[in-house]
Amino acid sequence: MAIDFSKYVDITSGVGGTGGVASRDLIGRIFTPNLYVSDNKAVTFTSADQVGEAFGTTSEEYLRAVFYFGFIGKNITSARKLSYVGWFKTATPPRIIGGTANTSLGAYTSKTDVILTLSIDGTPSSTGSLDLSVASNLADVASILEAGISAIGGAYAGSTVTYDAIAKNFTWESALAAKISTLAVEDGGGVDDVIATMGWTNPTYFTGSDGDTVTDMLINSTSQSNNFGSFCFLRGTTDADLLAASVWNTTNNEQFIFVVATDAEAGANDDYVGNAGTAVTAVDLTLDEYPEMCPMIILASTDYSRRNSVVNYMFQRFDLTPLSIGTQLMNTAQSDAFDVKRNNYYAATQTAGQLVAFYQRGYLCGGATDASDQNVFANEIWLKDAAGAAILSLLLALGKVSANTEGRGQLMAVLQSIVDAALNNGTISVGKPITTEQKLFIGQITGDDLAWHQVQNIGYWLEAKVEPYVLNDLTEWRAVYTLVYSKDDDIRKVEGSHVLI
Repeated sequence: MAIDFSKYVDITSGVGGTGGVASRDLIGRIFTPNLYVSDNKAVTFTSADQVGEAFGTTSEEYLRAVFYFGFIGKNITSARKLSYVGWFKTATPPRIIGGTANTSLGAYTSKTDVILTLSIDGTPSSTGSLDLSVASNLADVASILEAGISAIGGAYAGSTVTYDAIAKNFTWESALAAKISTLAVEDGGGVDDVIATMGWTNPTYFTGSDGDTVTDMLINSTSQSNNFGSFCFLRGTTDADLLAASVWNTTNNEQFIFVVATDAEAGANDDYVGNAGTAVTAVDLTLDEYPEMCPMIILASTDYSRRNSVVNYMFQRFDLTPLSIGTQLMNTAQSDAFDVKRNNYYAATQTAGQLVAFYQRGYLCGGATDASDQNVFANEIWLKDAAGAAILSLLLALGKVSANTEGRGQLMAVLQSIVDAALNNGTISVGKPITTEQKLFIGQITGDDLAWHQVQNIGYWLEAKVEPYVLNDLTEWRAVYTLVYSKDDDIRKVEGSHVLI
């Protein structure tokens, strides 16, 4: 054999510029105490039917999903995904929730040597041989399995197995109310394998919970997956927990919209007024309808990759009952009272004898420097995430980004691509009038008294610089950029004058 050619010329092939970092899906997230979803873990669905299979078609989780996936926006777009996360305020034991079991008793009584192996945190434990031939019904089967699993001892002692004749499934529950890492079940090697018969081939594993405050749960679950744009809780969540969630959301600097329902019969709610990013919607709590999800659905339905895709969150129509207070539809005076407190509502106006209902008024709570329009806040969520993903992709793709004019140019090029996308989808508004106060502020923050011309005429002003800073007594370099852009404000009212000559 001749000498290997690579001794003289060795060429390595690879695909360059592959530092791609995914942007977030700005979908909705619903927090639920349903045991189908493990503690702090996100489960994502792409249809209401999938949610119904998981939670049942009479559940609130399913009814919300039907509303969520059923909306088609003015741009003929709809939400594609919806995620659920488990939240358990108190310690909750691990469970194995089986799928649909074989309901024929003979399928079990024919088995006289059943061995199950359960695994907690990766450590397997097996039952002794179990004889199911003595069972007179499926509840007896569950009792025999329960005795066998409990006899393992340790974490399995005192556990229960039940058969649900309505759901037609077997469920195992530990006696220990605590969170574990992993849970699994398999055939233990007996002559008779019962796993498939009882619906435990691919069951739902609930790994338990130590119990979390709403704030701890939000921190933990978001650290595991922040792939959502808005969130809400099921009805029945306490006011104190909802308020704590709203306070937590303000600390995230325009990352998520928190949608919350309040009782319209109790009047306008001002508990959340100072909390940025909270969308309060006054609703009729006696109806199985969820108007508070309107901004969540609009955000999830917005395709920011399309031209002129951003929308006004007001004037959006849904399949909802217009809000009534008492026995009458909401009137002008009542709506004014809700507007002052930044409470939204799904209500009707009337023209030519026809009721026209739509979501109103698209407000968010927050302070003077917080975005108060839902669409503006939502657009900034997208823009911030898109810019962050693009910058990290740059740092991962290139061998280095130098602390010089070349590195600055590379950063500016990446940022410009995001600005171009924002101009395309309408996040950045071109030609919007700028007030004197805004002109002065733009001049102050940019150091350029004429920068406002650029913001008004082309929609934005962008600059970056490279500078040193000290970290742990060491000098490092960072790029600092500033983007000033004209946000997409929307018209909420039209006034006209008809002059007859």
